[in-house]
Amino acid sequence: MTSQEIQVTNTGISGLWVLANISYAGMRPQNNSSKLWRILAFIFGLPGTIVTFFAVEEGTTAHMGLTCLVRAGRKCDNVSISNHALKDCVHQVIERLLA
Repeated sequence: MTSQEIQVTNTGISGLWVLANISYAGMRPQNNSSKLWRILAFIFGLPGTIVTFFAVEEGTTAHMGLTCLVRAGRKCDNVSISNHALKDCVHQVIERLLA
């Protein structure tokens, strides 16, 4: 194997790891019912998913500081969020990161 092939392989593995962690971090607070995908995401995202397991509560809406998307009856999976609500949410996330 050439060094370029090794680099491509490592990049693919890293990408899979990152996507598995993001998927698991999103499924846990949403209390996703798909056990198969949660288990697969957990396994492929190790050891990062262990941190998520202990840091993110099951079924909460306060994950990653984005509680503003759920405020006033909006749900995270609602794609019809107004620009004003999205702008408010971005400002809240920035304020939380800078605090």
